[in-house]
Parts: sequence; structure tokens; C-alpha cells
Amino acid sequence: EIDEAGRGFCTPSSNPLIVIDIDVTTASYFSGQGLNREVVTHNGRSTLSLRPERGRQVLSRETNSEMRKILYQTTLQEDRRKLDGLSTMLKKRNELARLLDSTSYAHLAMSGCLAPSPEAVHDFLALLARKVRPRLEMELSLLAHANRGNTSTGNPQLHAWDVAYCRRKVEEQTRNRYFGVEHYSSYFSLQSCLNGLKLVLGKVFSIDVIDISSSPTELWNPKGNTRYSRIKKIALSKADEILGYIYLDLHHRPGKLGSPAQFTLRSGRQLPEGSYQKPVVAVVCSFANQLSPLDSPLLTHSDLRTLFHEFGHAVHSVLSKSRYQNLSGTRLPVDLVEIPSHLFEYFTVDPSILKDFATHYRTGQTIPDDCIEGLQTMNSQFAALDLNKQICFAMLDLRLHSDRACTEDVLGTYRSILSEHGVPQCEDVAEATSFSHMYTYGAGYYSYVYAKVLASQLWNENFIGNPDEKREKTLKDGGERLWKNFLRFGGARFPVDLLGVVLQEPPNLRGILKEIGIGSEHNSTDQKIVDTAFGKPK
Repeated sequence: EIDEAGRGFCTPSSNPLIVIDIDVTTASYFSGQGLNREVVTHNGRSTLSLRPERGRQVLSRETNSEMRKILYQTTLQEDRRKLDGLSTMLKKRNELARLLDSTSYAHLAMSGCLAPSPEAVHDFLALLARKVRPRLEMELSLLAHANRGNTSTGNPQLHAWDVAYCRRKVEEQTRNRYFGVEHYSSYFSLQSCLNGLKLVLGKVFSIDVIDISSSPTELWNPKGNTRYSRIKKIALSKADEILGYIYLDLHHRPGKLGSPAQFTLRSGRQLPEGSYQKPVVAVVCSFANQLSPLDSPLLTHSDLRTLFHEFGHAVHSVLSKSRYQNLSGTRLPVDLVEIPSHLFEYFTVDPSILKDFATHYRTGQTIPDDCIEGLQTMNSQFAALDLNKQICFAMLDLRLHSDRACTEDVLGTYRSILSEHGVPQCEDVAEATSFSHMYTYGAGYYSYVYAKVLASQLWNENFIGNPDEKREKTLKDGGERLWKNFLRFGGARFPVDLLGVVLQEPPNLRGILKEIGIGSEHNSTDQKIVDTAFGKPK
């Protein structure tokens, strides 16, 4: 029943078109903005019909704030079917928790996790939100300033429907300042990025990547030689020993899963006769060839982070060596599983790595230093806004699975959280119903915030090094510690024990706050909250 309700919550409508009535003036405006195919006027009645993804795309480029409001309310209007599915799922999970004599589903879900309780997670998220708030207000002020002249009063205001547009505007200004007419994606052809992954595996883990031929019968897209739909098979090897296999299904094709993911096809395990079953996983993305005349798509930096993120999961799956398959690779507590993937994202802004693989797809020129600086600036420009959004989603996930009363008013609960965390909001939308992670993670979305904090600390402790140490040695030593003390165990060790070995200091907020541009003042009360959240007794 829980799965059935969850699938009802997550499954897109069979007719995803959103249709609203608009007046003649609005119809004329949208028609002039390239939406003439979406605007229909018949018998004096005008309507706007949009798919949600098309609405979001237009929203980020619409210059008129009032028209953005219409688009925003249209694409995020309440979907009663999804809301009913979510409410049913939450109620059924609550019933399950009661049957198992647990305080709430959140308490049940955290059994065996790093986090000791929903209360400890809540206190940690609230602490981090308070630390981030000054920087968040600066970023929102920057967005409001970008909206100057686009409001009826001329004063810098920022509404929920303005955020995407203003952010794109500011990011384009930053990109133009560093890159000029040249698009940074010119340095990130898919093939170059795959070379970058090989480079990281070699420098960090001394692992070789071997191309493996595959038979058509083992592929789920047998017509794989057609353009942009090829599937590639590789093996990871160290000292001539095959560690495992990875299928790379990275090109866009019609009907393909839109969300990037890593799938375990076969887990590693000890076989009865003593040999070890090699793990097999798949990394699935959907990179479209929008910018390049070549066979290899040009990736945005966001695409590059996505590729490295999912590959981080794959590496975790392949490098673990547990006795039992149910403890192999990423089969470990939810609040640890995202750490390697977030850690791999750091390589996408590391100058020493970028300069070894990011080359212009036409000229072969290595990416210039000022371009790398631009990528680092863009990567951190709205870091507080992004982290705060994850905190809000984590708080929503936690409250809905902890407090039975909240399930009676999902949308009101989310608006309350946004208000508490200083985020512009709109009363007439149902953004919470687009948050499908409440089904897949179920009281575990906080793990993304945990992963950001812990990956930041791991990166700073193991991969930054000191100025007197060669970069190659720092990467090699860091990789060895990560593999030996974390990756190889999969889920075969208790979470607190894993962290106690792989971290050089107890978990703290210094790394993540430094990245966001916030001073790391930390008192004993704050540290107690962090200690409790990461499993250390009070």
C-alpha cells in the first residue's frame, strides 16, 4: 500500500499539460514571446497550455514579473492526485511505525543510521540554517537587485516567481565576465570528461580504466550504435586485477529516464568456493548534444558535476569488498551513502584536475586559469541558497514523517518552513508535491545535507594538502585513506565506526561554512549539537 501510494505521488500525470484561462492582453503578450503554439484563442476565450518542464524553462527567461507570476502559478498549481498519493503514503507509513511500536516513521527509518533520532537531525539542520542565514540574505539581496526595473514600483523586490529569472540573469553576467563570447562548455566535451574520470581514478586510487567489448544481448539498448544512444562498458582494474564493471549509458534518447542515477546490477560478494563475485553497475544520464557539432555532447558544468557525482556512487560500489551482497557498495545507511558522490564533485572545480583534461573541443587548448576561477565563482555564487533549499526539503521530509498533524496540511507545513528560513514563497502553489524524494528517501533526505558537510570535511582533511606537499602525493594519500577506511567496507561496519576512522577530526561545520563564505565561529553548544547529530553521545 505504501509503494502504491508512493508511485501515485511520483508518477507524472498521463496528460501533463496544464491549461489556464488568460485574458486577451496576456494571450497577445505570450504569443509575442514565442509561446504562440501554447496560446489558443477560440470563441473569445484564450488559454495557455504548458507542460511543467516547458513552463519552468520559460520562467527563467521571462522578463516581465507579472507574467512570471502567471507561469509560476501555472506550473506549480495543486495536483490533487499527487497530493492524495502523498497524504496516503504518509498515513500508511505512520501506521507501519505504530505497528512496529516506533514513535514515528522517521524514528523507524533512522534505526541503524548515523543519525540517532529525528530530534537530533532537526537540531542540526536548524543550527546549519542559522549559520547560513547571513549569507543567504546577501544572495537574496543580490537577486532582488537584479530584479530592479522589472517590478511595477521600480524598487528591488524578490518574489518566488522571480528567483529563477534573476538567478539566471546574475549567472549569465558572471559567465560573460569570465568567458566572454566563448561558452565554458567548449572545454567539456563528454569524451574529455570521461578522460577526466579516468585521470581521477588513476591519480587518486592508482586504478586503470579498461574498455570492454559487449555483446548486443547484454545491452538494454541493442541499437546502441545509433547517434547519441550508445552504451559503453568499462572495467576498473588495479595491478592487473579486475575489480568490477560499469556500464555507461550517458546519451539522450527518446523515452529514456530523465533523472541521472547509478544502478547496481550485481553486487560484490564472497562466493562459496572462495572467489569473489565482481560487482556490475550502470551509470545512467541523459546528456543531449545541444551545443556541439561533434558526436560527443558538450556538457555544462552542472552536467559535469552530475557525471562525477553518479560515478562516485559507481566507484563506491566497485571498490567495496564485503562478504555479503546486501552489505556491498552503496548498501549502507542512507546518511552515509551520498558521501563519496558528493566528494567526487570537488574534482570538477579542482584546478590541477581540470587543467589535465578540460580542453577545447575544436582547438585542443587547455582551459585557462581565469575560466577555472569563473567556474569556481559560479559554483559558489548561490551556495547558501542551494544549501538552504536542501535544508528546507529535509525539514519538510522530517516533519511529515515525524509529526502526524503535519500530514493533514502538507502545503501549509512547507510554506511554514519556507517562511521560517527566509525563502520567498507564493500562497497559491503546491511546490511540495514536486518533491518526489519523500517517496524514495522517506525521512532520509537529510542525508544530502549530511553528505555535503562530511564530504567537505573529508576533502579538506584528505585532498587539499599543504603548499609544501606535491599535489600528486596529496591525492594519492587521500585516495588510499578513503578506500582503506571507508569505501572497501560498504555497509559492513557501523556508521559511527566508519566516520571515526576516515575523519581526522570529529564532524564539524568548518569546511562547509568556509565554502559558502561564512566565518567558522563555533562555540561548545554548537559542537554538542553537531556531535549528537553524527552519533556521538551527549
